[in-house]
Amino acid sequence: MKEGTVFIRWNMNADSWSGTRTMIDIHKTLEGAIAAVDDDIKKAPYIRPLSENDKYVANFTYEAISEENLLD
Repeated sequence: MKEGTVFIRWNMNADSWSGTRTMIDIHKTLEGAIAAVDDDIKKAPYIRPLSENDKYVANFTYEAISEENLLD
């Protein structure tokens, strides 16, 4: 992790007006962001495998976590 990196947890259920995801919260570590996801959402049937082109570092279908560099 580089200095200035944060992990953003997203609600992946698109907003009915804009059709976009909604930011839930921001974490300093990936572990902290994953710990904030409810256990019901982290259950295996909901975990999506990450692809080479995926912009998320963890994807639980209903919530996902992205890594962002604030210094860019």
